[in-house]
Order: sequence, then structure tokens, then C-alpha cells
Amino acid sequence: PFKLETAKKTPPSVSKNKNPQTVLPNSFQLPTGVRRGINLACWWEICSDPRTLKMIDEMSEAGVRFVALSPAWYQKNPQSTEVYRAPGSTAPDESLRVFIRAAKDKGLSILLKPHVEASEAGDWRGFINPKNRRQWFDSYSKMITHYAALAKEEGVEAMTIGVELVQLENETSEWRKIIKAVRGVYDGELTYAAGHNSYQAVAFWN
Repeated sequence: PFKLETAKKTPPSVSKNKNPQTVLPNSFQLPTGVRRGINLACWWEICSDPRTLKMIDEMSEAGVRFVALSPAWYQKNPQSTEVYRAPGSTAPDESLRVFIRAAKDKGLSILLKPHVEASEAGDWRGFINPKNRRQWFDSYSKMITHYAALAKEEGVEAMTIGVELVQLENETSEWRKIIKAVRGVYDGELTYAAGHNSYQAVAFWN
């Protein structure tokens, strides 16, 4: 599966440069298939904020090659069957597009990583356990295919179909429907962001 993680530092082989504090890309040796990247939580318009856009150059200089953008949707409580945008919290699509275009202009790649929070109070998504799972997946499918279309339009290199939905990871047939729906819109790389203590039980990697 797609991997985006921090690599362990190896003995330095830093090239000479004008700024000795800058960590150059060859300071680390990454395992095959691992992308050097960071995660950026996109609350409201933070991704298009000038201060955030200014950081793109710093990311590039630090050796970042992938940026995972994480817009958040919500539901009323862990048992709810509908996911929704929260005004003032969920990133507007245009804010995401601004960052994606600016990052790609600098040669960075994007992993679009939408996720759902169990409530606007901040309950962890791993607690999501809807009273009607079919209804929940219908609602979720509309959200994730919306982002799949955005990813296609902006030339995003990869996206996740879900993030740490521990209580729902056993719904393999429903996840395969999600994958099929996303594949009907988007042809880039796909992955699922499982937790460190549950990824081995996920049965829809391939």
C-alpha cells in the first residue's frame, strides 16, 4: 500500500550549501515506496492563508516531496448516519485548490486525505459506529467521491479513501463499493489510513 511516513535518520551525507542549517534531501535514505512528506490539517481557510503558502518553499528546502492535505467533515455523534461540512471548520474547496496549485508549482506532490470526526466536539473518528451502517456509507460515499472529483480536476497524485475508521474496517464489502465509486472518478493512487493497531485486520488493501 501507499506509504507516507518519517524515515529513520542514517549517517549524514549532507551536500555543501549556503545555509548549513538546511537539511538537504540526501540526508536520509528512504525504503523503496516510502514518500518523504508531511501532513497538513486544513481547518477552514488555513491552506490558502498566505502564511501557509509561504511555508511551501520551506517544505521544499527541507526535503519534503509529498504534502498530505486533511480536510475534515463531521457528524453529530458517533452513532449518526450522516457526515457533513461544518461551517468555520471544514476547508472550502477553493482553499484546497489554492494550496494544491501552489505546491505543485513548486514541484511537490499531493496526497488528499479527507477524514471524518465523530462530532464537532472533537471525538475521535475511531469511535464512529453508526446505528445504520448502510445509510452512513451512502452519506460517506457522496463526501469521498466529491473529493475524488476534486483530486482528478487538480491532478492530485494520491488520495485516501478513509482515515482510522476502526469500528467500520470490518465492512469490507462496503469499502469495496467505496473504492469502486472513487475509481469511477479518479485514477490516481489510492490508500486507506489505518491506525498502527488495526491495519493488519484491514481486508480491502487490494
